Amino acid sequence: MEYNPDDYKKPLKKLLEIVNDGKEGYKHAAEQVHSGKLKELFEGYAAERSEMAEKLKAKIGSDEKLDKDGDTKGAFHRTLMSIKTALAKDEKDDRVILESCREGDRSALDAFDDVLQGTILETNLKPFLTGLRYQISKAFNEVDRLYFEGFKKEE
Repeated sequence: MEYNPDDYKKPLKKLLEIVNDGKEGYKHAAEQVHSGKLKELFEGYAAERSEMAEKLKAKIGSDEKLDKDGDTKGAFHRTLMSIKTALAKDEKDDRVILESCREGDRSALDAFDDVLQGTILETNLKPFLTGLRYQISKAFNEVDRLYFEGFKKEE
């Protein structure tokens, strides 16, 4: 079934906002983290989210301005990450940043799951959106692994 971009503009814009929040969140995390390995990982995830945003913009197919870098909720999440990071001074507390990234990706996965219900599943958007969701899921799983790995080092 073909899709009419106008029929799905609102949910696609919401996903674009979520992806942009992720991009900004990972940029922010890369600036805050102590570990060079994590900095590189987060910069890669930010670049990946940027590519995802461009793909979503193409699917929306609109002349509207779509370059907004997320929403107020995402900005609040990044501010909270900065506060937690400021309170946690040493390198082992990169877990605070990993935890924030996990929360952000979990919210993104929930948003994709919400959109991937209903009539959108009957369109050719399904493989596209499930592919984006899979990328976010891979990032979530890696961040989750690193987060819990940090507790093992502490023992």
